[in-house]
Amino acid sequence: MAVSEIKPKLKLNPLTKVPISHNKRDRDLPGSLQCQLQHKEKKLSASQMAAFQDAYNFFYKDKTGCIDFHGLMCTVAKLGMNLTKHDVYNELKCADIDRDGKVNFSDFIKVLTDKNLFLKAVVPEKETCLDLAGNPGILLFEILSRLLETSALPRKSIIEIVSYFQRKFQHTGP
Repeated sequence: MAVSEIKPKLKLNPLTKVPISHNKRDRDLPGSLQCQLQHKEKKLSASQMAAFQDAYNFFYKDKTGCIDFHGLMCTVAKLGMNLTKHDVYNELKCADIDRDGKVNFSDFIKVLTDKNLFLKAVVPEKETCLDLAGNPGILLFEILSRLLETSALPRKSIIEIVSYFQRKFQHTGP
């Protein structure tokens, strides 16, 4: 059988490419991005932003500094998580808030500070088991949880992230 006759088992729709202006903006805006995110995301403190940046830095990224499909697959593998390409692709689509085909730091923060996704990750519906196929949108929480459990981040960052989510959980009513 010729190689060309073998059909791929999984067909992924291509993600859109990142505009060149977007690449430059992400590299040039750490201070201004931090200010924008602090305003939009219920005023994360500077130490909380630094802690989330440490978590973001753990991920494999492309040359633009964003998490793409390959980077997410590598990060998942590095943490010993067994996921299909299809699951990782779907999670990337969920985390790509600005729909540019990649997860930049702004997307990362928006996902991890989103109340609904947070609740979906920590308090799944009774009939839904805690897996990505039945609960899309929680992979970043799962990865962050692994980073905290394995002490892969600096101690100060772990304390900041844990205290952020403890406060968030306490302020989330039934």
